[in-house]
Amino acid sequence: MVSSHELIRRKYAADGEAFVRRYREISFAKHLSLMKSHMGLRPGMRVLDIGCGTGALLVELAAFGVEAVGIDTFEEGEDHIDRQIAEARAREAGVRFELTAGDATRMPYASGEFDIAVNLGMLEHIPPAVRPAMLSEMFRVVKPGGSLFLVAGPTWATPFDQHIPSVPGVNWLPHAWKVKVNGWTGRRQFLAVPWGISRRSLREALPASQARFTSLYGQFFSLPSGQPLGPFRPTPFWILAWAKRKLRLHRAFGAAAQLLYLAGQEHCHILAIRKVA
Repeated sequence: MVSSHELIRRKYAADGEAFVRRYREISFAKHLSLMKSHMGLRPGMRVLDIGCGTGALLVELAAFGVEAVGIDTFEEGEDHIDRQIAEARAREAGVRFELTAGDATRMPYASGEFDIAVNLGMLEHIPPAVRPAMLSEMFRVVKPGGSLFLVAGPTWATPFDQHIPSVPGVNWLPHAWKVKVNGWTGRRQFLAVPWGISRRSLREALPASQARFTSLYGQFFSLPSGQPLGPFRPTPFWILAWAKRKLRLHRAFGAAAQLLYLAGQEHCHILAIRKVA
């Protein structure tokens, strides 16, 4: 059988060795830590990863002891390579999880079926007109008392877009220009070039009587990162990640991130959205 490492190299070879290494070694330890402390994650829960991609988070969830389920269109690349990678990762880790090919706007699950639903780094790639219905659908499958864990960005507040990190100010361009600039950089995007996301748009998409929003932005950046840095890149994101790790500035970064959030200047949304019981 083809290993997950070989499949990841096949998918990301055109992007260079740094990308290959990043997706081989990707870790979600920070996310699981926040899910435990803020969403009550514990073994035996039923957890849905929406837009599960290559299954790295599903492996960590299953290893922790939850009933992990992933849904994705699996349209990235050719030969459904993301699903192949996810299945290889499960096999190599000795864990089991359920994979479903489907659309996040019409998921084949009952209302309230999951204790926690997770959506990481997908929503910004969805056109703004479609997002409210997708958010509503994500929230629908969470049981009362459960949570939707959402990581999405960039926000409209920041000039930077981590998807196009070499171009300061790109996030404030009209989307059509953003697409052009991304083309000029030669950077490959597997999903649509992102649209910005405002706090208001997220809150208006979900019923105020049922959704309780908690920002985890400061807490997230106070935690040590397990992601590989890769070779030097002259971008703010790489330089900050290097400084935080090498100088052990986790608490300082967490405090700075919390100040940015309080000033409405966070670069992405990191939210626990609890469904009121």
